[in-house]
Amino acid sequence: MRIAIVNHTHPATGHVSALRMARFADELAKLGNTVLLITQAPAQPDDRSRQDIGASFAKIVAGSPPVLIECQLESAVLAGAARSGRLPFGLRQLVIGGCYAFTGGIFPDWRRAASALVPRIADTFQPQVVFATFGNTDTWSIAQLLAGRAGCPWVADFKDNWSAFIPRGFRKLTARRFDDMAAMTVFSEMHRLEAGRWFDHEKTVIYSGNDFGGVGDEDMLPARRPRVLISGSLYSDEHLQCVMSGFVKWRQKVDLTGRGLDAVLSYAGNEEDRFRRVAAAVPGMERQFEVLGSLKTPALHVFQKSAIANIYICHQDSLFQQKVPELLSSGRPVLSVPTDSAEARNIASVLEATFYGCEDPDAVRRGLEKAIHQSDTQLNPENLKTLSWASQAQRLHALLHRTVARK
Repeated sequence: MRIAIVNHTHPATGHVSALRMARFADELAKLGNTVLLITQAPAQPDDRSRQDIGASFAKIVAGSPPVLIECQLESAVLAGAARSGRLPFGLRQLVIGGCYAFTGGIFPDWRRAASALVPRIADTFQPQVVFATFGNTDTWSIAQLLAGRAGCPWVADFKDNWSAFIPRGFRKLTARRFDDMAAMTVFSEMHRLEAGRWFDHEKTVIYSGNDFGGVGDEDMLPARRPRVLISGSLYSDEHLQCVMSGFVKWRQKVDLTGRGLDAVLSYAGNEEDRFRRVAAAVPGMERQFEVLGSLKTPALHVFQKSAIANIYICHQDSLFQQKVPELLSSGRPVLSVPTDSAEARNIASVLEATFYGCEDPDAVRRGLEKAIHQSDTQLNPENLKTLSWASQAQRLHALLHRTVARK
């Protein structure tokens, strides 16, 4: 198949919003498809962004790596100021409301840049199906325009929370703009439920994959001190304080029982200021933590596999967090604060992993007390394999193939 994928965020940003479409583009190409990824040009464009589109298409063959079409944006002054919160209250709401009412999205700069290239992409590449992620609604608008020009179906990917991203009063109206989608993929069962409030289309759960394995015992980092690892976005001072208070209680208890465990709470992520600020307000956290910074995936996996336990902050508006299967795959106990959804707990059960939901510091303490005595969990290898990028891409490929066949 000739598949055009649309995603606002460029893979080079390394941002999580780029990961899903970039990895599926790679995996779909490995399955023998001809894949195009349309995205915003990086902040520092390289020579590729100035290449002729026709020349790029001339080089692509089935099974080759995806071709990037990088769209150079021109500033959208009012919309950009509204997105970043730089407009005064009232004017900001007016601009956002106007954008949704008249164009269906607040990224007109992205939509205009990509739309200008649609005729050449449609006429030269001639996609058989377009796949686009929300993200933002302008990405779907671009997919609509490209599919209409090419005379092919488009499939909407629903990876974010519609109720959290679309302003009240515009949610149903905006959803109706996309009634012509041929099918919908959703990020999780929780996303299926949310999407069902606004869209009547057939929905298929396609999880983002994970890079499991590749980290053996010989790769383990020698720890100066045993670690409890918290990684990813922190979201809430209150929940982070709960983690730290539970960690302090656990340390105090194991010290009182004579074990003398000199454990440290390690943080891997890019919110160092928040982590240090909250730690400074929790009695007993002095010199009991370390900040590892934002780690690349291989190094992060090493730390996760060597931790006493892995902890993450559950963000309810996210509906489902990609971090869940990633942490579970470490083979070490996983604690969520607060307790995550039934879907997350079910994935842990399917993988035969150890998972604790924690609502307060005492629950965190109890989870760590259990984790310190647990050896690495032997996960169910076949079920783990179903959550790989390759496996999920095969399911996506089958859906796209059925969609094209129904045309």
